Amino acid sequence: MKEYIVDIAVVGGGSSGSAAAAQAAQLGAKVAVIHKDYVIGGCANVGMGLFAAESKLQKRMKVKMSKEQAFVQEMEHNHWKVDAQLMRAFIYKSAETIDWLMDMGIEFKSHVGTYFEGADFTQHEPLPVPREELRQPERFGVGWTSRIVDKLEDILRVHNAEILTNTTATELVKDGEKIVGIRARHKDGEEILVRCKAVILATGGFGQNPALVKELTGYELGKDIIVMSDEGTTGDGLKMAWDAGAARGVVTYSNMFCIPNGDKIIPLGHPAFNVPNLMVNKLGERFVNEELVVMPTDISNAISVQKDHEAFMIFDENAKKEFEENFDPASFAVPIPLDVGVIAEHTKGLTNRGFFAADSLEELAEMTGISLAGLKQTVENYNNICSTGNDVEFLKKPANLRPVAEGRFYAGKMKVAAFGTLGGVKINHKMEAIDENFNLIPGLYAVGNDSNALYRDSYNFYMPSTAMGYAFNSGRIAAENAVQYVKL
Repeated sequence: MKEYIVDIAVVGGGSSGSAAAAQAAQLGAKVAVIHKDYVIGGCANVGMGLFAAESKLQKRMKVKMSKEQAFVQEMEHNHWKVDAQLMRAFIYKSAETIDWLMDMGIEFKSHVGTYFEGADFTQHEPLPVPREELRQPERFGVGWTSRIVDKLEDILRVHNAEILTNTTATELVKDGEKIVGIRARHKDGEEILVRCKAVILATGGFGQNPALVKELTGYELGKDIIVMSDEGTTGDGLKMAWDAGAARGVVTYSNMFCIPNGDKIIPLGHPAFNVPNLMVNKLGERFVNEELVVMPTDISNAISVQKDHEAFMIFDENAKKEFEENFDPASFAVPIPLDVGVIAEHTKGLTNRGFFAADSLEELAEMTGISLAGLKQTVENYNNICSTGNDVEFLKKPANLRPVAEGRFYAGKMKVAAFGTLGGVKINHKMEAIDENFNLIPGLYAVGNDSNALYRDSYNFYMPSTAMGYAFNSGRIAAENAVQYVKL
């Protein structure tokens, strides 16, 4: 067995773990990072940006988003059923974290981003990284935050941190009530013991553990919900924390939708299906104002209560041509074929098929499994609505009322999905793990998706990048408190 002796062991080297480890190292702690994958970074290797309120970049843009406004908006979004102290700690730390990153040389776009009209300008995006320079170019995602992990890894190496990749943590070591170490196993089978005074769990949640997804969310992974998190996010941190006495925290997921494409998925659909055309469920019924498609959480919630937790966006040849004439490919984050007819043709043989093109509604219904009678009745009703310009069903704006009349007809299957799971380990606002009676588990901290209990049933896309923002900020907060703890 190989042994290491450090002050703080960080389990998981993704967004939250790398931030926690780098911050702890900067504050003088001897650090070890235990990470399953071959390279640290996790979702930050493919991410877009992170949340902040009252950053220097926002002030330059004259964005009127104060910390107080952000706090109130998030708390009201969650009906005050989340930990207000934790929410405040995260939000009030966020601008300082952008400064921290800029001080280490990270360059951000001058324009703070947002997701859609009506959402806030809170997404701080590092300058783009050429795909060939990404830390994990094989993964789906833009990778703008990849540069951040480069810098954090540099900090770790300068401070002589132990970076144990291809290594899986298996058990927390306790001395009485205190956490004093972590057991792990390298992929070659070698057993590892890291002796330490504190452990920060940052294992990314449980999105690839079918049993935990079913137990904690009620969904069947791959059937009812598709989770895009890393393969290694199997709930290791949650299980170790629970075994050590930590309570189970609030659990949700970053609600979104996707279009399945065989073994791969297209998160947030395909841009042609992000246009508010007709949407129906498996019964062929319209069930929502399709303009909601710009808000991933809300449209995901609407889809989640339909038959088989899925729906179909449908449009005709005229709408397809209108999209292709007006859509700017540069506006989409990743390269993607625009002609959905070609995609539908190429995906015909896939088991998990999401794109369909047909010459008639009868053929489309047969391909998709939508009730033909329901679909034909809905299309007739919807076309009448389009002709009058008055959506008496769901009040969609007249400009978005496009009839489904001229074949060919196109459909995209929309499934409930998530970028990742959120929560599982109960913590306080210092990121300290606590038991059912709110007593501390001395020396144990949980950050990022392992502890993100800032939402109840619905992730707030109106305030972009809070999940990634929470990851970096919770990592830093945990590191600061863990360093103080190990000095006692």
